[in-house]
Amino acid sequence: MDKNIKYDYEKYFRVKHGERVCVRDVLDILTEKRAICTEYAIVTVTALLYVNISPIY
Repeated sequence: MDKNIKYDYEKYFRVKHGERVCVRDVLDILTEKRAICTEYAIVTVTALLYVNISPIY
């Protein structure tokens, strides 16, 4: 993992369609701390905004 964390909005992330994602998960994805499973559809960070985001940590 790159120690210099970059918020590259052109990067692709794997997010299950219609999945509820908590804020911490989104931050983890943005900071490349972890990835979400392989069968998930690939979407951009911009598209991630359309995913149901749960405020529950």
